[in-house]
Amino acid sequence: MESEIFKKEGFARERLIVLPRNLRVQLAADPFVRQLYLTDVGLFPHAHNHLVERSRGTNEFVVQFCFDGEGFSSFAAKTYKVSAGQFFVLPPNQQHTYGSSGKSGWKVGWIHLLGEGMQKFVDRLSVEEYGRAQDFGF
Repeated sequence: MESEIFKKEGFARERLIVLPRNLRVQLAADPFVRQLYLTDVGLFPHAHNHLVERSRGTNEFVVQFCFDGEGFSSFAAKTYKVSAGQFFVLPPNQQHTYGSSGKSGWKVGWIHLLGEGMQKFVDRLSVEEYGRAQDFGF
């Protein structure tokens, strides 16, 4: 039996943009923009065997959107199922894991956010628990 290979990226038709460090520094210094800005944005339309494990998290808040298929999110010793039409939020600098489930994989999009107003943004999303999947609501 062949073992499955899991990967963080490198999927067919993937799209991702990651702002370079020098641009992030400029955004953080701008009085208007520093309230809330994107650092990463992407879409994996066909992510099979997708797995991201971050022992220290990222410097940004991560918002993941599941558009099709299903996956999971693990945070703070809890694992949650993530289905189509749901999203989850992960806080900065904390260990987390997420990925696709099953043979069909998932269609997943994400944004990484920074800024002084980030907590207000998360509060507006009515996030009940980090890592826990919630319906889009629209």
